[in-house]
Amino acid sequence: TRKGEKDAADDADAPPAKKAKADAGAGAEDLGNFWSGLGGSAAGTAAATSKKEEDNDDSSKPAMGPAATEEEIAQFEKALSDKMKEKNEIPVTEQMQDKVRLDEAGWRERYYSEKLGAYTPEALAMTVRDVVRHYIEGLLWVMGYYYDGVQSWGWYFPYHYAPFASDLVNLRQLMASGDIPLDEDSEGFCTLSFDEGKPFRPYDQLLAVFPAASSHALPAPFARLMRDTESPLADFYPEDFAIDMDGKRFAWQGVALLPFIDADLLLEESEKLQEDLTQDEKRRNSILSELLFVGPRHPLRASMLSLESSGQKSAPINASL
Repeated sequence: TRKGEKDAADDADAPPAKKAKADAGAGAEDLGNFWSGLGGSAAGTAAATSKKEEDNDDSSKPAMGPAATEEEIAQFEKALSDKMKEKNEIPVTEQMQDKVRLDEAGWRERYYSEKLGAYTPEALAMTVRDVVRHYIEGLLWVMGYYYDGVQSWGWYFPYHYAPFASDLVNLRQLMASGDIPLDEDSEGFCTLSFDEGKPFRPYDQLLAVFPAASSHALPAPFARLMRDTESPLADFYPEDFAIDMDGKRFAWQGVALLPFIDADLLLEESEKLQEDLTQDEKRRNSILSELLFVGPRHPLRASMLSLESSGQKSAPINASL
């Protein structure tokens, strides 16, 4: 998911979500003035100088005020923290109405209709099957990742919300019906074969996760893909998007309802820009070999050095290390 700057401004037209503005500089304050307002020395206020310092005055250098005391610094940090909380906290009176009401009958139907748009019994059954299938795939991806490494570079969970745990029961029946295309190994565990694919190049990865407000971190040709309203990728970088604040207190806790980016389209457009990069940018956009650094006392050091000196491609290591 990409992270945009979230502005919890009211929008009665989009309950239970709030509208956010993807503006990196929105609401920024001059910290110098903020500091002065707290009683700190104003920026640019010069301390008393000696006659020698006056004679050697260099007008090209900015005048510096006296160093802040520890008490002033602590006061500033607290005030800044309070200011950030004030900006991000949603007042109780503005919090969204709880339309799911988990403590009342009908909570399951309300959840899937409000969060996933399943408004009919047929749509509910189809949505639950699909979200459960992808969620199980995600569990298998994560389990496989921790034991065997990346299972698939292209897999993703195509929903903003998870299923209920109660919908994960009777998986064997769902597997038998073909609703969940999983296999079962000899020990009765669910298995799934993933298409490993290949990882994104660095700039492609940043295109996939950055908001348009962070486009300055990419080379100009890629930045234009994010900012240009005529860009084929423009729809994936909306300036305004909904944030589901259901049960949340701070804007950053909400669910950013951003569109899932089309990886094939992203790679297609990215490929057209490769020749517009400088040699240094091309190098930084490459997938290079992994490097492993170990200290002189590391137990693998001797084995690694033996490879370098002998020219061998592999060396036995102690499996207990």
